[in-house]
Amino acid sequence: MSGGRVERAGHVSDTELLHKSKPEPVHRLEVFTGTGRRRVWTAEQKAQIVAESYADGEIVTAVARRHGLTPQQLFGWRRQAHRQVLREAERCSPAFAPLSSKNVDQWKRRRLRQQRQAAYR
Repeated sequence: MSGGRVERAGHVSDTELLHKSKPEPVHRLEVFTGTGRRRVWTAEQKAQIVAESYADGEIVTAVARRHGLTPQQLFGWRRQAHRQVLREAERCSPAFAPLSSKNVDQWKRRRLRQQRQAAYR
């Protein structure tokens, strides 16, 4: 600020901020490899790749590379598959009825009766 005025800085390019040992401008070349787009994987393909990553002797990073994935992506798929298995197991798990002492007494009497009958045979 000089004399109550605000001085505005002009546009400064990245190349102007770099130390210049030579008077020529800095050139930059970027090379992108790969597909360049997001791939869509079917549930079957994901399941096959996840199963392959769990095979004996397999390394997740190697499986990911073979299929053009990052290890993080494959670990994410494995985590999703694990959660899905847990959800399905929760749905299919048996329901338990509360047990009262009356039921236990009946069960004990029935079991004792069965044992006695088996002893007389």
